[in-house]
Amino acid sequence: MESMHYLFARPTFRTLFVFILLIATLITAAATGFNLFYRLTYAFISILILGYIWSWLMLVSVKVEIIERLSQTEVGESFQQKLVIINNSIIPKFGLVLKDMTDLPGHVGGIAININSFGRTEIDLNLKARKRGIYQIGPVEISNSDSFNLFVRSRKYGTKQSVIVYPKTVDLSNLVIPSAELYGDSLSRKKTYRVTPHANSVRDYVYGDSFNRIHWNSTARMGKLMSKEFDIGRSSEVWIIGDFDTEVQAGDLEYSTDEFVASIAASYANRYISVDLPVGIVAYGDNKYVISADYGKAQLDRIMEYLAIVKSTGIIPLQDVIADFERMWVYSTTVLIITSSASPKWVHASFELMKKGVDVKVIQLDSDSFGARFTNINNTQLLQDLGVPSVLVSVDDDIEQKLRPEFYNQNMELVKR
Repeated sequence: MESMHYLFARPTFRTLFVFILLIATLITAAATGFNLFYRLTYAFISILILGYIWSWLMLVSVKVEIIERLSQTEVGESFQQKLVIINNSIIPKFGLVLKDMTDLPGHVGGIAININSFGRTEIDLNLKARKRGIYQIGPVEISNSDSFNLFVRSRKYGTKQSVIVYPKTVDLSNLVIPSAELYGDSLSRKKTYRVTPHANSVRDYVYGDSFNRIHWNSTARMGKLMSKEFDIGRSSEVWIIGDFDTEVQAGDLEYSTDEFVASIAASYANRYISVDLPVGIVAYGDNKYVISADYGKAQLDRIMEYLAIVKSTGIIPLQDVIADFERMWVYSTTVLIITSSASPKWVHASFELMKKGVDVKVIQLDSDSFGARFTNINNTQLLQDLGVPSVLVSVDDDIEQKLRPEFYNQNMELVKR
């Protein structure tokens, strides 16, 4: 019964060509009676029969077992599959082609293998992830063609499996993060002369210390006046805006602007949440993906999932996205804007946020380096003129190095946790 499964073979264009020659020589032989045409007829029939039998023998009694398969990875990494190909026949198998029927963008080709009589071989089939999203991998197809490439046979093993590709993240653990000097709310534990909700230590009373700085328990214990020292505490909410408007996108696969936007957003989210800061995300793409600022790994997982599935098919320009949220971003809020937009409107909208006391940082993607039909070079100068801290990232840049604070065009006091 198993052998019957392989009886069907898919003919190729060459098969049609040989079949036409066969009919032509057969008609000519019958009309002329020349032995040469009869011999050509027999030759064409023999080629068709031999090609059919060869392709059948090469695939019969071959099995593929899927041992291991990953279900998630990030852009730039690969889905690794461990496969075992078994030949249960005495006939060695040559020219077998193994490939996964995945819909991962940019995936083409397969692996050519040979198997000895009653042999088995293990194959690591790696499928590189080149774009974020939810895709399917599997089933695995093994195919073969005869030496004349007249017939192609194939068989599929396994089932389809949904997988998710997350944006690439870079290590920003050594990143020196700008301090907005928000008393009672900052990334660092920096001391301040002002009174905040965060008492850090006690010291001897100094003339001029206000009454509410005195630490009475320490004063009673030490027998002298002791004053509290304060620090600026933990940071306020951090909001990350990723621009997925279709009109501002350029590039392809992992070298596209939307992949850089997602990668930078994911890297910053991972960095801030790792130091216990509340992070929110705004990504207007195929849908309005919004996650309110929150702490913890569960929040990071939600952000990563949203950044994985958002598509760069949005129709809402960045300045309108900012307008939707500007009322909830108050003094002490940090807003990171990641975009390749050439419109000056979002730059002015960012400046208006700064005038309210919002700590705005811009990561601008160099549209020219991504091969865009527009240029945003004018926005680079406009950001500098308005005093909006920004950094320009090109397609060939090392993101981890580029996001270091010395690349920002503004002199900001920096603190490191």
